[in-house]
Amino acid sequence: MTDNRTIKAPEGMLAVWRDMYEWARKNGGDMPCPRCGRRTMTDHNAISRRVSVEICPTCGAEEAFEDFATGGCMDDVSHWWLFSGAR
Repeated sequence: MTDNRTIKAPEGMLAVWRDMYEWARKNGGDMPCPRCGRRTMTDHNAISRRVSVEICPTCGAEEAFEDFATGGCMDDVSHWWLFSGAR
């Protein structure tokens, strides 16, 4: 059964993001959170419940509250900073 709420994240874009994030982490740079766009990424990030990528702790908590409030995982990532075109 297909869940109509699900909007898939472009895997190619996520792969590039992961590479950039790892490079920044190793070279002392900072990266904005792919979900909110704020430069709040730390050494203790959360793993998104939507896609397999690290997000800032605040966004991780927001996703947990969203899932609790809706009774399940809402996979729409179109509002994420990384995918919205607001960069």
